[in-house]
Amino acid sequence: MKSRYRIVNFFFLFVASLILLTSNSTQAETSGHQPAIRPMDFALVQSGNCQETCTQWISAEGDITTGTPELFRAFLKKLGSRKLPVVFQSYGGDVDAALAIGRMIRTAGLETTVGRTQLKDCPMLDPRCQEQIVENGWSAGEVRAGGAYCFSACPFALAGGEVRGATVTAAVGVHQITTESTKASEAISRKLSKYFDEMGVSSEVFAMMALATPKGMYRIQMAEALKSGLITKVLSYEDEPGYVYCGPYANSASLCTELEDPRSHGSESRDVGEDPSCALLNRAYMRTVNSGRYRVNFFHIEADGNDVFDMETRFVDRSYYTRRNNGPWVKKTRPLLLTVRWEAGRKRPVIRSCVHTGNETVDGIAAMRFQGEWQRSAFSASIEVWISKDNLTYLKAIRRFPENSLYPLGNQTVVEKYDLDRNVLAPDLSEHP
Repeated sequence: MKSRYRIVNFFFLFVASLILLTSNSTQAETSGHQPAIRPMDFALVQSGNCQETCTQWISAEGDITTGTPELFRAFLKKLGSRKLPVVFQSYGGDVDAALAIGRMIRTAGLETTVGRTQLKDCPMLDPRCQEQIVENGWSAGEVRAGGAYCFSACPFALAGGEVRGATVTAAVGVHQITTESTKASEAISRKLSKYFDEMGVSSEVFAMMALATPKGMYRIQMAEALKSGLITKVLSYEDEPGYVYCGPYANSASLCTELEDPRSHGSESRDVGEDPSCALLNRAYMRTVNSGRYRVNFFHIEADGNDVFDMETRFVDRSYYTRRNNGPWVKKTRPLLLTVRWEAGRKRPVIRSCVHTGNETVDGIAAMRFQGEWQRSAFSASIEVWISKDNLTYLKAIRRFPENSLYPLGNQTVVEKYDLDRNVLAPDLSEHP
């Protein structure tokens, strides 16, 4: 089965982890009724009958107990080779159990996200009621990323995902380590440090935890969350967790295709060899260039400072289409663009020496402006990039090439303006303006 992961555009993230705390330690800043806390269980959920299209996911909700890993192991065995995202909502629980779940998720090659499941016909005050969970089958419901929570040991399980997502109103908390002795505290720190290394999460998480008051919770900024690697994918109100399944009666004109993950066919996790100074810019780069459908217009700058249009490129699923000066369209196979490339027998960062030079507005959108150095194959240039503060995607980039190293467009200065319209269509290849 081919599928796609729904990604996103808008973000302000609360991230974290909580250590060795039980469910009554999660003094989460949430509002409204909280249903009775149950041990975590797992359910296959889909948003329709899947004759045409539907969204599918693994719902994981409840307290993580010492018996949860064995329950999850049995669940994965029934799942077989099928890959679906694990959507967590939990107040946490047992740390060792969470680490075991995280490792099973990573071994199975699954993605994770913070999200809440609303099952069909469940009451408002108990949206994931046990009566509507179908054993050994598909439960019917909806999934939402907004307003979900992942506290205590839950973020450890979340970290097991090859891609780890959250959204603007997701709440994930980080607390100090509480143990009975210094020796026990050191043992826990070693265990967590080893686990973070396995999952590609920075030790900066420990510093975040230390910033919390003994009974409080530290909530970090979006840039800190992405830089630490605890979260690698941003979700927004426009898109929800889950994979889209195309049923036998799927409309051929729909976005549902036979391609894998047409909205994002690349990981946003960090590549070995990146320049650490470019961590935030690299995340925005991956989120933009490997998203499923978007458009880039290329310009050059005249002596009078005006932008002059050169080329349009549309990226649609596994192909891209380009035309110069409004000429005929040319279709090409779309490559996966990474932040590190093999050059001269070794890995080299595509972007390096990044400096945040200030905040500006681009077409009415609040943006962060960066400067750095760009290199791909034989071409190198100084680069300026503007990325959205809200969702960490490229808005604009300017590359300035040395006089003896012109870009293939034949211009010394190339301006790129990004339009992340998810409904961009493949052009008619017979079209000649």
